[in-house]
Amino acid sequence: MLGSEFREQPRSVDVAVGADVLLGCRAPRGEPDPRVRWRKDGDPVRPDERRVTVSDTGTLRIRDAATADSGVYVCIAFNIGGEKETAPARLTVRGASVVIGASILAPNNSSTHTHTHTVPASAGATAGMSPLPGGR
Repeated sequence: MLGSEFREQPRSVDVAVGADVLLGCRAPRGEPDPRVRWRKDGDPVRPDERRVTVSDTGTLRIRDAATADSGVYVCIAFNIGGEKETAPARLTVRGASVVIGASILAPNNSSTHTHTHTVPASAGATAGMSPLPGGR
């Protein structure tokens, strides 16, 4: 037997690259106690006991989130009596725009181009780059 209502469902969230993410899920009551698994974009999430873990209560934790972790997540509770899914929750992991080039003047000084690239904010700090021109 598996109850009809999840005690906690995951919520959509936007985070920065490198953040820790918690997607809550508490299975409905059931007999025997239901277990929980997760899907991302329809594919099974594979906990690795380091970066991606699932707590005993069912909460999915992603440490050091990367843009590749973005997607639609669903928590699935199951036991011998069947299975139930939560409503989908979207995780969006956003990178930080950091200036990594310099301004380039055309030979006649008529135009300026600034090159930017999206990198984790922590990578810029580690590499000694500054998000502000002139390193200020």
